[in-house]
Amino acid sequence: MSNGSTNPQMFKAKLLLRILKGEYNPFNPTKIIIDEDFLEIRKRNWYLISEDTESFHWEDMNSINVDKHFFGASLILNRDKENPRHGFSKKQADQILELAKPKIHSSSQKGVTNQLADAINSAVHGKGNGNSVSVADELKKLKELLDQDVITQAEFDTQKKTLMEKY
Repeated sequence: MSNGSTNPQMFKAKLLLRILKGEYNPFNPTKIIIDEDFLEIRKRNWYLISEDTESFHWEDMNSINVDKHFFGASLILNRDKENPRHGFSKKQADQILELAKPKIHSSSQKGVTNQLADAINSAVHGKGNGNSVSVADELKKLKELLDQDVITQAEFDTQKKTLMEKY
């Protein structure tokens, strides 16, 4: 797991729901841990000596699907229908999905494109960076240059028109 994680969330599969899916060993529930950087799956190995761990970085995740049954739900990661994670309650599965969706989206191609577009928009329009310049300030500077005969009236009018169209 990430060393800088603030508060990872852990979800543990329920025994009764695992039994209904054919997993009879009471000592090896699936645990899903979600933090800022990873989704981690832990399961005690067959010999009950240690835990096997799978870590998925959010950039490597495509999807999490929730397959709800009459009792409980299964999680399917990255469309891996051959290896569903059984034994979670419907409420747990919904919580996992709600935690994972924004993380998967933010690291997806569309999410990265949206973040880049927002950054460009904020840089162009001067939002959020504290050093935005107002149209009035620009016009005042142009007027001072005109009064000092640094620029001509025509140049002043051209720059004024450009500023007014830009904002």
